Amino acid sequence: MKINFTLEDIRDFCGDTFYERGQSYYNSGRVSELIFDAEINRYRAWVKGSKAYHVEIFNINFTGNDTEAYCTCPAYESYGCCKHVAATLIAIFKQKRSKSVSKKSKNDKHKYNQMDHLISSITGMEQSRRNRT
Repeated sequence: MKINFTLEDIRDFCGDTFYERGQSYYNSGRVSELIFDAEINRYRAWVKGSKAYHVEIFNINFTGNDTEAYCTCPAYESYGCCKHVAATLIAIFKQKRSKSVSKKSKNDKHKYNQMDHLISSITGMEQSRRNRT
């Protein structure tokens, strides 16, 4: 995937506050396990905040408004973006510029399918808990 976005695009997408906090998180090395799955044009990462949060970014294309992001943190649920998404986008930008993003290999598929299942289970349990209260 060719890099076709800027840090300013990330700031516009996330807003100033989330961008600044995301920059701090990125600079502190809080983004880990950044993986690109070319089959579905998705990046995945874990960002350590008060907890480890799972971030997914689909279809990075800020000019066409096709970019979709998701994070498991409470702020994302409230605001539709967060510092974890910003940190992940910054990490993608920086790594794409240095051409060091790891591509997801076939051997990794099983591992990430298991992770998807676990995340779906946790998300489902959390929603069930919220519905009961």
